[in-house]
Order: sequence, then structure tokens, then C-alpha cells
Amino acid sequence: MKDKINDFLGFNPETLNALGQNDEFENSYVINVYLAGKIEPNGWRQKIIDIRNNFFGDEKNKIRNGITIKYNDHINITGPFFLSCDHSCYHGNNSHGVGLNSYNDCYGLTDHFSEDEVKEICLKQIKKSDVIFAYINDDTCYGTLYELGYASALNKPILLLFDSNKRRNNMWFITNGAKMARVQDKYTGIKEDFDDMIEYYEKFN
Repeated sequence: MKDKINDFLGFNPETLNALGQNDEFENSYVINVYLAGKIEPNGWRQKIIDIRNNFFGDEKNKIRNGITIKYNDHINITGPFFLSCDHSCYHGNNSHGVGLNSYNDCYGLTDHFSEDEVKEICLKQIKKSDVIFAYINDDTCYGTLYELGYASALNKPILLLFDSNKRRNNMWFITNGAKMARVQDKYTGIKEDFDDMIEYYEKFN
């Protein structure tokens, strides 16, 4: 039935995949969006969607295998996903939110992702994404800059949001390669900008 409806509307799997990922349950499409930027306890992503996942034990394999979180009926968030018990146990130096800053966390677990795993998981999620959204509020976002370069090499559309005009101007090189760039200096406005920028992308692509 779904194929007949899609044929009637003039859509086929190739067309849908060009627009985004063919939704398994609806006669529509969804876009996969990757949220690049600094990872920190209770950071900016929580203003958009609660992306903190208490994935421990076998559940962590879901992150390794690549998962998405539904944002709304036609937008999925593809990552990055990180661990949290809300006590910053996994947010040690250079841990990308998936390492331990002590021998074990408050759950008494010691397992965590290696640096190689973190990199491969993030790049895999970027590759499967249709759009890369990045909030840049720190000059030391080295991993983010790598991710944006990787996404650019894959011709992924990039939407940039900076916390200041000064930072945007200083990072003119990556701004020049973005589909859109804006400034938002308040955490409370990030979700509104995210929604607006994604809507703009959908409208003109």
C-alpha cells in the first residue's frame, strides 16, 4: 500500500533517500541531524533535546551500532551520544562524555569507550546524517572542527550557530563553508535558532 501511495505521489525510494531517510512507518521522509560542538555536563544540547543517555552494560552497544533519537515527526538526531549520571562522572579531561574521570562512576562501572571508538562512532553518525548543526562557543572545540571538515568533505550541509560575533568572525574559514551561520549568545535561544535554521534548510533544499 505504501509503495502504491508513493508511486501515485511521484516518489520512489531513490527520491526519498535524496531528500532524507525514508520513514519506515509513514509516507514521508525524515532528516537526520548531527549536533556538533563541545560536550559538557548539562550542555547546550539539552536546550534542544535531552541527549544524555544512561547507556550502561549491553545498552552501550546501541551507541556503538549507531542509533537515532526522534526529535519530531520528520527530524531525527543522530548524535553524538554520551553517558551521564548527572554527576559529571563521564566528563573528565578529553573524555568526550564517554570516559571516566575517576576509577569508577557512581554506578560502580569501569567500562567506557576508547578514544578510537569515540572517533569512529562520531564519524559513522556524521556519514549517515543529512545535515550537520554545530553550536560553537569555545575556541578549543578541536573535535568539532575535525567533524566539520569531515562533513564538508562528504558534501554535508552545515548550519553554524556561534555564541558571539567575534568568534564567528575569527572562524571565517569554516563560516565560509557553511550553508548558514548565525549568532546566539544565550542558551535559552538555541532551540529556537535550531528549529528556525532546520526549517530554512528544509524549505530551500
